Formats: sequence, C-alpha cells, structure tokens
Amino acid sequence: MLVFILFIAVLFTAILCLRGSAGRKIPVQFNGQPYLPKSCVIAGCAKNVASELPKTLKVFESVGKLFARINFVIFENDSTDSTKDLLREFASGRDAQIINGDGVGNRRSREETLTIARNACLEAARALRPEFYVVLDMDNVNH
Repeated sequence: MLVFILFIAVLFTAILCLRGSAGRKIPVQFNGQPYLPKSCVIAGCAKNVASELPKTLKVFESVGKLFARINFVIFENDSTDSTKDLLREFASGRDAQIINGDGVGNRRSREETLTIARNACLEAARALRPEFYVVLDMDNVNH
C-alpha cells in the first residue's frame, strides 16, 4: 500500500513538473533528492479507438517521461477502424508490444473480454519486471 501511495504522489508531482518540459525527463524530488523511477510498463486495452488514439498515445508518452525505462503493452481486439494501423505505427521504434486479441470478444460479455485483455497485459508486463505498472484507458478519459 505504501508503494502505491508513493507512486501516486510521485506521479502527480511529476505530471505537474512536466508542463512545459519540452520532452525531457524531469527528476522528481523525493526526500530532497532527485528521483527518477527506474522502469514502468504502461498498458491499455483498445478496440475501435482510432479517433481518440493519437491523444491517448501522447498521454502514454508523457507518463513515460517520468521513468528511466518505459515499455508499452497494448491489447487490441477486433477493431474495424484504423486502430490496428495506428498502434503498429506507435509501436515501431519503441519498446512496445501489441497483443492481438482478435476473436476474444466472440460470445463473451464486455466485462469478460476486458478481464482477459487486462490479464494478458499484466502477464506481458510481469515478464518485463517493471518497478511500476500503470493501466490507462484508451478512449478519451485520460485527457
């Protein structure tokens, strides 16, 4: 619980510091010392979110600047818009894994599909052994 509270405090402080940061990593002060967490996996689930995806991916990158090493894990399933293409473009040249979940939602409720998707992201993230794991929504709620 203490780690979670510390993370929230660091995250909010760092987000406030990021405004006007011109894309550079900014150390957060912790006990009077600069602190840049070592590693983080940012994860999310995507389906037909192409219209919101460019803004959401900018949020992902902004949060990623708070860490020395960042990985992205995104579960995508059954999109009929350009979500798949946008995610492939985003993943190119980054430490990003796009999990293809096409067909997972067939004959399942939204809740069951989302559970499967989030568990797949968590499994992929655990393999990377990050210091922090952040799950963000992919459909406009983070902006």
